[in-house]
Formats: sequence, C-alpha cells, structure tokens
Amino acid sequence: MSEIANGLQYHQILSTPLEVASRLLSLVETRAPLTLTFPKYGKSFKTYLVQVDCDRHTLTLDEIISRDAAVFLNEREPYRIEGSHGGVLIAWECSNPVHICTIGGLRCFQMGMPDEVIYYQRRNAFRATLKLSQRIDIILDGDKLRRSGALRGRLLEISATGCKVSFDGNLEDRLRMGCIYERMSTGAPLSVNLNTLELRHLRYETRLDRTFVGMRFHNLSGLTQRKVESFVNQLQRDARRRDKDCIDGIPTR
Repeated sequence: MSEIANGLQYHQILSTPLEVASRLLSLVETRAPLTLTFPKYGKSFKTYLVQVDCDRHTLTLDEIISRDAAVFLNEREPYRIEGSHGGVLIAWECSNPVHICTIGGLRCFQMGMPDEVIYYQRRNAFRATLKLSQRIDIILDGDKLRRSGALRGRLLEISATGCKVSFDGNLEDRLRMGCIYERMSTGAPLSVNLNTLELRHLRYETRLDRTFVGMRFHNLSGLTQRKVESFVNQLQRDARRRDKDCIDGIPTR
C-alpha cells in the first residue's frame, strides 16, 4: 500500500472486511471506471468492478480487452487498482490468483477481495451518488447550445459545489472544457434551476456510448443552495443506511 499512499495526506487505510466490502460495493453501484496497473511492466488498463460477493469474499472485474492484461493476471503479477467514488479515491494492491468466469455472457476476471483499501477524500464538499432507482433527468441549455438545441441527460452525482451528469452518445464536439453554460434544470425530487455552470471534466465512454460531464456551480441563489445542500444531506444519510444494511450481513474474520 505504500506506493499508492505515497503523497496522499490524511488518507485512511480500511482493513476490516466490513469497511472493505462497503467501499467496493460503492464502485459497483456507480459503475466507476477503474485503472488496473502492473507496476513491474509500467502498463495500465481500464476496467470496471461488476460484482462483489460478500459471502465468498470475492470480487469480479469486467473483461479487459488486452492479451497482456490476461497474461499478467494469470501469472499472478502484482497489480494495483484505483477508482473514484463521490470524490473519494479508493485503491488497493494485490496479487491474488485470478479465475476466468462468465457474467451475462461476457468473460470476466474473479479474484479474492483485498485485505485493505486506501480511502482518500479528494474534495472538501461531500459528493453524493444517486442510485439507478433515484434517476433524475436534467436539461442543459443556454446561448452556447442554442444552435444545436438543449441537451437532455441524467444526474449521477451532486455536491454543494457541483455535479456529474451523463448524456447519450458522443458529445465531445458539442461541449467544451472550461466553457460556462447558462442553465441547467433538474427534475423531481430535486427540482431546481441552476444558473452559471462551468464544465470542468468531459469524457466519452465508447463501450457505454455515453458522455460524462463534471460541472461546477457558480452564483447559486440562497434558496437554491439550501435545496441542493438539503438534497445532498438526504442522499448521504441514505448511503450510510445502505452501507450499514450491507455490513450487517457480512461475517467478520
């Protein structure tokens, strides 16, 4: 863990099965992209965590389209995995044996859970993640989109200072990093109109055919700020309750 933790101030190392499982489950729920790195070879690959089995103490990674990655895993080369959830870096190192399995007709890699994970809060503001059942539609509009029309997407994460949204298709030609957009409205239960949003992150995922966008809020009115903060606090309480429900069913060592 020392290589990952190097340079991360105020990070936590979670080592109980309860803590480790709950953090891994958050990566599954949000389908957060992961970076799988083999330090010995200096090679990295993108993947996703698709399943965490608390009873068998295993996790399953999505298929990695690379012969090298499969060879390295089969030969038990040491590796590290890093991903982000709600502005938090979650990372671990491992060399557990890997088994090939099939989920939904796709080949996957199954391995044992790590004994510990690094948990590092990157943002000052807590960023809450919405479950699929909590889907909130959004409309991004304004003068910069007038010619091509408003964009309809969905809200994925939100904090008091910004949010993450996604849109169908590749919008890298229509959106621009650093650009200020004038309006974004959200559906129920949040139901707010946000003015002055700065586009901070832009990424198109080919496999999902979706564009993921990070926005920072500017000049929120007092009423809107209170509604956003209240909504984030409620999501945070819901997340803690879900973590507790999961942890209650995980046996300790």
